[in-house]
Amino acid sequence: MAIITRQEAIAELARRGAQRDLLAYTLYTWEHPTPYIVGRHTRAICGRLTRAIIDWRHGKSTFLLITVPFRHGKSELCSVSLPTFFLGNCQDLQPSVILSGYGATLVRQFSENSARKVASERYQALFPGLVAEGRMDDWHIKGSIGRVTAVGLGGGLTGKGGDLLVLDDYCKNRAEAVSKTYRDFTWDSFRNDFFTRRHDPSIVVVTATPWHIDDLRGRILKEMEQDEHFPRFEELNFPARKPGEWEYLFPERFSADWYNSQRSI
Repeated sequence: MAIITRQEAIAELARRGAQRDLLAYTLYTWEHPTPYIVGRHTRAICGRLTRAIIDWRHGKSTFLLITVPFRHGKSELCSVSLPTFFLGNCQDLQPSVILSGYGATLVRQFSENSARKVASERYQALFPGLVAEGRMDDWHIKGSIGRVTAVGLGGGLTGKGGDLLVLDDYCKNRAEAVSKTYRDFTWDSFRNDFFTRRHDPSIVVVTATPWHIDDLRGRILKEMEQDEHFPRFEELNFPARKPGEWEYLFPERFSADWYNSQRSI
């Protein structure tokens, strides 16, 4: 009988945890030269998304609105870590993923980073044998019928379907946010193209920094009030400051001076 050292036992526990929990997975597969910094919002979002995957495996859909300030790690978490964790954790069900955002270049980068993560040594230690094949905007796990499709909001999704749909940054800047024409375009693209592609059950994640009361987030909330049949989105809202709960959302990464300077712009 082989003797396992304490260090090997700790490493095995970390590996098993990363196979089951999104935050543990994100930390385990992180390969950037700077450390991955965890904040209160990171823990809460990862916990909710992990539960959403468990629910999906049991036939239950989840609809999430996740709002956080810019540069707080939402894209790395929702558009890179979540899809690859989902593909590995649910490989037996061969799921499909749709990634979208305000532009094709943006979501193609998300897709490319996801495929690169799948090929990494760390990922293979968790989910051995999973190989990404295809173009960077349309790829699949070798041997799987599921696909990963990356398309900008308003792009062609005819014939595509998704078990996990992530819409990340539906608005590029303030100029687009104040344009009613652009807000109408975003809503129409979401309602008539992106949202119709979901399977049943599915996980739908809309994440962004709020720019306008009438942006996509605002319209989803309004639609839920007006239409009892519209899917019920659960909102995870993390403002930069929330008196009574936190002075600054992410002090582990950003100073009070940084937050105050951003408010003054």
